[in-house]
Amino acid sequence: MPLIEQKALYRFKEAGLKITPQRMAIFRILEGNTSHPAADDIHREIVKSFPNTSLATVYNTLASLQELGLIRELTIEADRRHFDPDATPHHHIICSICRRIEDISEELPQMTGLP
Repeated sequence: MPLIEQKALYRFKEAGLKITPQRMAIFRILEGNTSHPAADDIHREIVKSFPNTSLATVYNTLASLQELGLIRELTIEADRRHFDPDATPHHHIICSICRRIEDISEELPQMTGLP
């Protein structure tokens, strides 16, 4: 079983949250996903297998995952939140043309003397 799925199962059970097939599918969509999907991206993917899944279910599951420290929310665009299954501290870069978000795993130099 993939790592995020294992952690999510354990943490959801520990928090008394239900484990549903839809939530399991969301865990699987996030596993190893480096595209930093938005909730509507995840929803579009999950309805292929679970057509009756609401966008609210996706948002609620993402909120629970975030509260449990298993994903990070990225607010890069004012009207669209993205989610990163890599909850370890790291930076991001976004292409100003295609809007693709990439992880930066290297340390960035400290900026000193800024106003």
